Amino acid sequence: MFRNSASATFSTCAIPFFASCFAILFMASTASAQTTYFPAQGIFNGFLDQINISECDNQNDKPLSLRLRLVDSGGFEYPPYDFQVAAFGATHTILNDLADIRDKVGVYHLELGAGQDGLGDKLNCRTVFYRPALIGAAKQFEYAYSLAVQNPQSGRLSGIYNSIDPAGSGSISNNWLSIINFDTKAFSADVDVYNSAGQVEKSVSVASLPPGGRQDIPLGHPRGQVAGLYVVNPHDSSLRYDAVLVRYNQAPDTSFNFAFPLRGTSGSCTGQPVLASTMGNGLTRNWLEIANTNEVAISVNVEVRDGLGALVHSEKPTVPPKSQYHVYLSDKIDPLGFGNVGSARVLCDDPTDKLIIQSTFYGSVPGKAPVEWAYSTQELGRTPVTSDATISAPVNTFVGMANWFKFADASLTQSSLEYSIYDQAGQVTAAGEQILPGGGTADLGVHAMAAPNSIGSVSVATSNQQASYSGEMLRVLSRSDGQIGNIISIPAISSQNGVDGGSFRGDPQSLAVYRNSLTRGEAQRLATVASFGGGKAEIDRILRDGLRKTVDRLLARNGVSPVINREADDWLDSSLDNDDNGRGEDREVRHDGVKRWWLTYLLKSPNALHEKLAVFWHDRFASSCRVLSNGDMMEKCLEHIQLIRNNATGNFRTLLRAMTIDFLMLKWLNGERNVKQEPDENYAREIMELFSLGEAQTYGKGLRYPLYSESGEIKELARALTGYTTQLVNDQFGREYVVTFVLNRHDDASKSVWPGTPYELSGNFEPLDVPDLILNQRPREVGRYISGALFTTFCHDHPSEQLKAQMADILISANWEIEPLVRRILLSEACYSKAAYKSRIMDPLTFAIGFLKRTGLPMRINRLEDYLETMGMDITDPVDVFGWSAGFREGEHNETSFWSAYTVEYANFITGALTSHEYDFRDEETGDPIFDFCSLNPSDRARSDEVVNHIEALLAASFSRNEKSEYIRYLDNEPNGTDSDGNIIERPRLYDPRVSSLCRAKLGGLLWLSALNPSALTY
Repeated sequence: MFRNSASATFSTCAIPFFASCFAILFMASTASAQTTYFPAQGIFNGFLDQINISECDNQNDKPLSLRLRLVDSGGFEYPPYDFQVAAFGATHTILNDLADIRDKVGVYHLELGAGQDGLGDKLNCRTVFYRPALIGAAKQFEYAYSLAVQNPQSGRLSGIYNSIDPAGSGSISNNWLSIINFDTKAFSADVDVYNSAGQVEKSVSVASLPPGGRQDIPLGHPRGQVAGLYVVNPHDSSLRYDAVLVRYNQAPDTSFNFAFPLRGTSGSCTGQPVLASTMGNGLTRNWLEIANTNEVAISVNVEVRDGLGALVHSEKPTVPPKSQYHVYLSDKIDPLGFGNVGSARVLCDDPTDKLIIQSTFYGSVPGKAPVEWAYSTQELGRTPVTSDATISAPVNTFVGMANWFKFADASLTQSSLEYSIYDQAGQVTAAGEQILPGGGTADLGVHAMAAPNSIGSVSVATSNQQASYSGEMLRVLSRSDGQIGNIISIPAISSQNGVDGGSFRGDPQSLAVYRNSLTRGEAQRLATVASFGGGKAEIDRILRDGLRKTVDRLLARNGVSPVINREADDWLDSSLDNDDNGRGEDREVRHDGVKRWWLTYLLKSPNALHEKLAVFWHDRFASSCRVLSNGDMMEKCLEHIQLIRNNATGNFRTLLRAMTIDFLMLKWLNGERNVKQEPDENYAREIMELFSLGEAQTYGKGLRYPLYSESGEIKELARALTGYTTQLVNDQFGREYVVTFVLNRHDDASKSVWPGTPYELSGNFEPLDVPDLILNQRPREVGRYISGALFTTFCHDHPSEQLKAQMADILISANWEIEPLVRRILLSEACYSKAAYKSRIMDPLTFAIGFLKRTGLPMRINRLEDYLETMGMDITDPVDVFGWSAGFREGEHNETSFWSAYTVEYANFITGALTSHEYDFRDEETGDPIFDFCSLNPSDRARSDEVVNHIEALLAASFSRNEKSEYIRYLDNEPNGTDSDGNIIERPRLYDPRVSSLCRAKLGGLLWLSALNPSALTY
């Protein structure tokens, strides 16, 4: 019946209009902006005779080619559909016309054409769902909503269900939760369902959901009019999936009053506003809904402002764990019932709190009891729009729809928003400015400026450097009597303004996966942060493989060749007169030998990312081998570095426990002298301040309960750590330094930590209980600190509190395995954002090893060790317990002191790298240097400007126009005496990339100049 009535309605549309007159909406999801990278996934649902339309809007200045592939939940794939979207244009595709999807559900994949991967962040797509009303009904659609085509999520997701009829009739609203597997592996999870009091009602198993599969779970309505919270707990937190709940309200005649979706979220508390409104008729009921996904009660600050930014209401409620708190916004912004707009913010005292925040609207028609329309705006923790980004949304004026682009400000400073409206072909049809009051809201009536019965898009930007705002599009459909019939919320997308328009366009505070196709600059930075740097072959491979495959390759452990192992082992014994490659019983291990042993792997190992992370942990657990004497004891330095290398991408709990009783650590932080008669607090302090929780005044700021105190946890954990010491054992089996536990040195009395807090615990704690106490009692704080440090190592030094909380969840849910978090960070938008680009000054290790890797110049490891020592980064010998100023900590990227303190030493290294190989590496037969400088030319017929551009790209530098001119002049001229003032006279001599002597003289000089160029010293 409904299919026939829908067909009769559609027949009134002309063909161009056919796709658009029903393309009404986007996902009722969030007022903040989202960026999607392609390929991406959408959802379709052919039940209830719904018409499904895929809409796409292109904000690029180039046309895009796309391929759409439909796959139903049974795994059947329909023939692909190819289409194009004009530059700044829009297109709609009716999925029902591509395949018979009646009574089927599934996913579809949108893929960009070859060579267009880098343009997907400015493509905004969604699936439109609508159910036509019966002929003669007061409104054209019973309901309409949409879901964004987006990248999958991962980890724990939560959401609110509510089966209460908002009209108060006693009927039930159906809540269907859909779990969709977007991964290539089977997905399993447990879905915990909580009631309104925060008690677990049931747990639903999602078992081995196949790729592309979907499981629908009824929430609430089987039990009547109830509300509560669901939590999806994946068995594997790295798998990609989505959770979407759709709330349907059905009338007694089996028609539907409304339906709208709510997307699962990991929870956040960003302080971004959600919109509030009473729609002008006084009959809109608008609630702010707050759900607490934490294990403890949360006190929050609620601020409600009117459209001009005036504070009209504030309160500080406490929300019990797994429970909800609602604020009736209609009374706050519109107490007289005349109609008004505004916004609401939820602010948390503790930055680690995770809340679900949404503004839900229910509207009626005068004189009628049932709710006529409903939608919800969710605050999903996405980054607000700033002056570095452009926000855009679709436009559709068919069937008389009003299009209101609504904005809410969080900065409390007024902004002027500049907008442009585009038609379907991408032509600008209108432009202007809209004022957004500080803390207020603004409505841009796009329909009044767009042509009737048209589709297109609108984009908005601001030059206000303090701007922080969000936006959504509302499409309003009227009933036959002129009242509101449907309202559809469409979240805008945000496109970051990159370094050069094509590079580093990620969101600086987002863990969403960045586009797979990288630019050369992005590939070069990935190689630098993950493996100190890469030459042309490595960069070309990254460009060919793409981001995801490259990160998988970098994280994989590869076998190390026997040649490299032998070379490394040889450095451990300078005499080399023992058996087993210098590893005999009489070997005397020296400190410089251990340093050279590790530097061999740092420079030559195929597991460069693991070695880079080992340096990170070596700096984090900063301990120096200089407290050990050469010989038997220096073996413990070797064991210490091996321990770090073996666990660099392993388990943090395992690493922290091992460090607690490590020989070198016991020496370095006085653990061997920690006895019950006189507890030494050194390690107790550092395990919290440096190794797990962070400095109390920095990482404890804003936390509900203090991280630790000198008189409390440090003192008590020092007592727990008593007992271990170091000693020399000399018996019939030989001499060996060992760690041993001496019972009478241990304080076996009861200790108490975090008294008066939810983390309080007492007991007879022993040394290895200490790491577990910290991780078990304060996991979120540890996760926030450690993940923030890892993020800073790879991306930039100012991750937001919300971002650190998200990363902490990944680390904790992975049972403290480090690799899943590293993978997520390296794939994230944040690592390819403008904030990450050239954000760090090179430390000596990155500078030296990076230069050797990029150029291929060989250097003996003992020379490398000597240069690094003179440059201030003596490996295995950090300056103090805080490690080096190497940019591994938040807020210090541009404060690293190496370059300013060791400028001459940096230059001396480059000089040594360009010359020492000629003495150390020569052909045995000819005696000629092995390295050929001509190999650094882009080709054997390259012009000087091409050579300069090639070296610039090789070193990931950015030369100015004048610098390039000087470098080209340097290549194409040679000295020809001096004038009377002693100035060098030059004469022209074109650089020839085929002449070895010219390559050696000119490229060597160019490399020296280029490597010390300020732009080459940052990454």
